[in-house]
Amino acid sequence: MKVKLRHEGVFVVGGIRNLDAFDGVLVGQRVDGELRYRGVVECGFRAADVLELLREAYAAARVPPYVNPPPRTRSEPVSRRRGAALGSA
Repeated sequence: MKVKLRHEGVFVVGGIRNLDAFDGVLVGQRVDGELRYRGVVECGFRAADVLELLREAYAAARVPPYVNPPPRTRSEPVSRRRGAALGSA
């Protein structure tokens, strides 16, 4: 028997995992006024959304916004104003 587990919540997009090949977005959650890293969303993006995220990442500061940074990868931050309700399998 195979059971699918789905995690859902409202997250803030804080960065892009690989600017050269768009490998997904880094997401976080506000906890006690701080942005906490929660994981990566790798699929479910429209091409127009990816282009907008890439534009914002290139224009943003190069410092991750999280109080608990994600594991070391080639990632770039995105402006802090973007938020989204995302689900992951």
